[in-house]
Amino acid sequence: MSETLAPTTTPNAETKKDVIRLGNLFSVADQIQALCLAQKTAEIRLVNVVPSGSLFIVEGEVMHAQFGNRTGLEAAISLVNLRDPDSEIYSGALPRARTIHLGFVHILLEAAGRKDETLSGEYPSVEAALAPAPAMLQVILPDRTIQHALEEGLTLIGRSPFNDIVIPDETVSKRHASIAVSSGGVLLRDLDSTNGTFVEGQQVSDWHLIGLTHLMFGHMDAYFTPPPEREKQP
Repeated sequence: MSETLAPTTTPNAETKKDVIRLGNLFSVADQIQALCLAQKTAEIRLVNVVPSGSLFIVEGEVMHAQFGNRTGLEAAISLVNLRDPDSEIYSGALPRARTIHLGFVHILLEAAGRKDETLSGEYPSVEAALAPAPAMLQVILPDRTIQHALEEGLTLIGRSPFNDIVIPDETVSKRHASIAVSSGGVLLRDLDSTNGTFVEGQQVSDWHLIGLTHLMFGHMDAYFTPPPEREKQP
């Protein structure tokens, strides 16, 4: 008769927080769901992957993820889709910054969709999970969040259905703004919109997007997440 081993809890002398050592009893997705539904604050830290990975939940909201040089939503999706990682939960741990602005259900659904798109249907390796990812734009609507990968080239944003990113709000012009991605960087441009395009609260005509940035198209909030930097070869 097999015996199920319960996760062990030990005090962490450095942080004075409880550490729950789960091994690979539960997937990252299961841990995220349990902690978010219970409105907990904790860090899920993966201990058997290289590079290291961690995901922070604060009062039931996924706030930040880190996987190698990748941060934010792309890091969270990569961590969720790893196969059988050993993990530890650090109760009460807080992130240094917020890089994720999606609910946990959206994150898990996006991760499941990415996994279904793979030809083999298997969980990706660490190398595959760390493959270069594009910049992302998240637009926060009252009933959902629009998430769009900003591939190389021009992305049009506006209220009209002929745009690449459609924002169905009266404060957004039919052809409101564009984002151009090239080897030279990421350029946001307002297209003579009625209610303006804003970067961190400042109205702009053109702006080079670099780091995690809060945007507004009219009255609609959005977040730009840059692509992760590739490690420089020695």
